[in-house]
Amino acid sequence: MPLALLAVQLVVAATIEGRWQLFSPTRSFGPVDWALLVVGPVALVARRRHPVLVLWVTFAATLSPSGTGLTHLSFLVAFFLAVTAGERLPAFLALAFTFVWTIWLAPLAYGYAVPAPIDALGLAGWLLAVAIAAEATRIRGERAAATRANRQIDQRRQRSEERLRIAREVHDVIGHNISLINVQASMGLDLMDSQPEQARAALSAIKSVSKEALEEL
Repeated sequence: MPLALLAVQLVVAATIEGRWQLFSPTRSFGPVDWALLVVGPVALVARRRHPVLVLWVTFAATLSPSGTGLTHLSFLVAFFLAVTAGERLPAFLALAFTFVWTIWLAPLAYGYAVPAPIDALGLAGWLLAVAIAAEATRIRGERAAATRANRQIDQRRQRSEERLRIAREVHDVIGHNISLINVQASMGLDLMDSQPEQARAALSAIKSVSKEALEEL
């Protein structure tokens, strides 16, 4: 994404050759403007580890002397990522600073005309739409994460219940068969001398029960 955004900004900037800026159509691109067009996309490389830092770096890149709006592309991407990462306060502060800078501070700093009220309202509405879209994406992502977490909890619970069911079945099988083996063994010991045939039958029963228990296990 950073490389694609860098290519878009540079290609568009080279195409318009300084003929279009956000609110100052008379200024052309200078070396600083070209450098700032590169800074924003490059900063986005670290967007996942340092979303707030990247946000402010891309905001600084919008302070272009020519007033070009192209540098705002990287900032808006960084804003969107910061909001979805949960860094809402710095993200909305940066968005507010962008509006104040673009409408009032940049004209004072670089000496071009303050945008008309209708332009300010248009920019405010557009930035509000971006903020709403970012919030909606954040909420949807949080809901999806909560759904995945609940699904994982249900799966772990089901696995635990299954293990418990199996453990109970194993307990019943072992308990029942060992009880039979114990009874038959006691009978075989009692009848070993007096009734060897009955003792042999008890031993055969022990063999049969133990084999059945092994098969069930």
